[in-house]
Amino acid sequence: MDKNQLLVLLLIFSLLSFMFLPSASAKTGFGPAEMYVSNQRNSLIIGNATLVNGDNEAKYGVFSLIMPYSDKDTYQVVPSEIIHARVLCKNCGSMQRYEAIPGYVYGDPLVCTLPGCSDCIFYDVMPRDEYQHFSVVASGNFHLEKIDHHTWKTKELITPQGYCNVNVLYDASASYYDANMGQHWEIHLRGKTITSEGGDFMSGGIDLRVLVDFKFPLHIKILDNFEKGNTFRVQIQYGPSDKKWLKTPTEPITVDFNGIKDLTDSNGIATFTFPDTQYDYDYQLTAMSTDNFLSATKTVNINDPDMSENSWNIFDFFGNIYVIIAVFIIIGICIAVVVVRHYFTWD
Repeated sequence: MDKNQLLVLLLIFSLLSFMFLPSASAKTGFGPAEMYVSNQRNSLIIGNATLVNGDNEAKYGVFSLIMPYSDKDTYQVVPSEIIHARVLCKNCGSMQRYEAIPGYVYGDPLVCTLPGCSDCIFYDVMPRDEYQHFSVVASGNFHLEKIDHHTWKTKELITPQGYCNVNVLYDASASYYDANMGQHWEIHLRGKTITSEGGDFMSGGIDLRVLVDFKFPLHIKILDNFEKGNTFRVQIQYGPSDKKWLKTPTEPITVDFNGIKDLTDSNGIATFTFPDTQYDYDYQLTAMSTDNFLSATKTVNINDPDMSENSWNIFDFFGNIYVIIAVFIIIGICIAVVVVRHYFTWD
């Protein structure tokens, strides 16, 4: 056997060895690779992921929410890494920032330079203030305990070839202010399996991207009583779920009533005709979701127009800060008049 034949045999043997050797990376699975999500109006759950223990021994699962491309102590963005942040083009799909803007330098304008990519969403690093509102909880039969900053470990072992599901939570109740309108953020969720309860929990692991679109909930307000065959108006506003404040969207909102659609005007008002039917039925009013807003749905009936939001309430009246100030001013004037009349003689 000459040297060339020996070399070929050694090469074939090496390839076969690599093919049949167990792969450490294949023993743990974590997905999906990406989540495109938004905050929710009636739920903290914005997404879920699955960690698979593909090993032949039971292991704990560890999950950590990591601010991508940011120093964990100073929360400063690392400019050399931001080029890998996700960009979603509505025309050609998903890519990274360096692909959308070749030669991108952190701080450059976020305008895609590729032909045909005129409608892109650029995801930025999750702000520190919002990062604090994210957490992870287990679903199913597992329970998590917090072991470090935004890091959790399963209390139970994941059986060999078993899996653990987790939900990603975002409590956006304190985040409804104008600066968050139309914001798009990226955060990484890392998962891994470990055999013991100690050690460096998050050295290594598999990362998935959580891509968050911040949206404001829409709210439906009925302005008129229902009468069969007559028109009625609805007003669409946006604000937090508890309606502490409400504003009119600057963009037209599509409203659907009984299959008929109308766009809101500059005052957020859409007009419909109530069906002239022999019997009374329930109908759905829906303010459709957009890039900036979460949809709203209200069930209405001729006998229950839900006009309670329009009714005058004395507690609402006196709950207004300006009314309170005015009341205190009036009380102060009355006290001053009484004091003056008591100590001074009027001519």
